[in-house]
Amino acid sequence: MSSSLLAKVTLGALGAGTATTGVIYFGKGFLVSEHVKTTTSIRELLKSVHPYKRLISESLKGDSTEWKATWQTYRDKYKDKDSNPFSLVNETVKSSDANAPSEFMSQCSSISKEHVVDGNDAKYQAVLNYCTRDALINDWIAERNSNKALLSETSEEAGKWKESWQKYKNANTDKEQSKDKWNLSDWGSKHSDADAPESFKKECKKRYEAKTEASSEDDYLNVLNWCTKTV
Repeated sequence: MSSSLLAKVTLGALGAGTATTGVIYFGKGFLVSEHVKTTTSIRELLKSVHPYKRLISESLKGDSTEWKATWQTYRDKYKDKDSNPFSLVNETVKSSDANAPSEFMSQCSSISKEHVVDGNDAKYQAVLNYCTRDALINDWIAERNSNKALLSETSEEAGKWKESWQKYKNANTDKEQSKDKWNLSDWGSKHSDADAPESFKKECKKRYEAKTEASSEDDYLNVLNWCTKTV
């Protein structure tokens, strides 16, 4: 066999953001193994490494609850430091303004698109700590059933609430107080009513906004079936 270099590389993929092993054949039975680093964008890696987190929407302004909370965390961490992971100027980090500045939000957007090897990367950790929020049941609904939305508490949707309430009643045949799935405060007195009580509507809103980390697949399906409409 010719002694010229034959590069036959076999890559065994180990998943996003991990090292893969390459085998290079040099001829005459001489093999050298090398590690090839594969990378994934931070925003994609978040989905697998921290599925209970979501990037804060770029459409939200700096005075939104989500951005204000992460900005305060960032500012408190780095206001007395000589440097910070987003390379913001000291005047910005030391500012007393509670609203997240555009430079901060812009860095979140930019860095989240960068590629890293895994979740241990410093940039990944910075995005995780300062650019994300807790994922909610409504995120699951939007991602899996984009044509569904929470019923609104307007008179125009009274009929849809009535239908949803009937579904809830059908799923809860025990009429005793505290025996229904959501433990509604007035289940014992309202279970026979045709119209959805306020307790049911409020519980829908509460569970629609519940954190997914503390929720189950059944929680998601119940909200989807009992609290949403087709849009």
